Amino acid sequence: MALYCKKCARDIEIKCLENNRSKNLKTGFVEKQLTCRICKQVKSSKLFYRDVRRKSGFEGACKSCHSLLHRFGLYGISLENIKGLLQEQDEKCAICNSVLDNHFHIDHCHKTNFVRGILCNRCNVGLGMFSDNPALLQSAVSYLKQSSVKEKSHVV
Repeated sequence: MALYCKKCARDIEIKCLENNRSKNLKTGFVEKQLTCRICKQVKSSKLFYRDVRRKSGFEGACKSCHSLLHRFGLYGISLENIKGLLQEQDEKCAICNSVLDNHFHIDHCHKTNFVRGILCNRCNVGLGMFSDNPALLQSAVSYLKQSSVKEKSHVV
């Protein structure tokens, strides 16, 4: 193990980074247009996960469809059911009604895996923090109502 002063160590680090950068440029990433096998849309290869086992070098499904397929495996509901739930909810969170992006969560009962709806990250985490316990959530609602009454009567 060689020891270097800070300046020499930094010079060596920069040289290694430059060597790796030039190697990456030689074997570099070339953006392609790929067709997702699920949604059938032509998209940039940046929107696909890499897969060295495939001839194209990329997964067959785009990242958003890949995420839906993963969810299908976890909860046993079809892609059509997920899309149906999204349409039923007007692509909004079932609790706070905010517009959902591609990072939505499928809310389900952890005991039965029954799918209840689709939530935004904030609402999904909130339910999880209360362990999906209606009594705890009701207690939180009572607490908030009680403190808002106190707040209104508080004179500064």
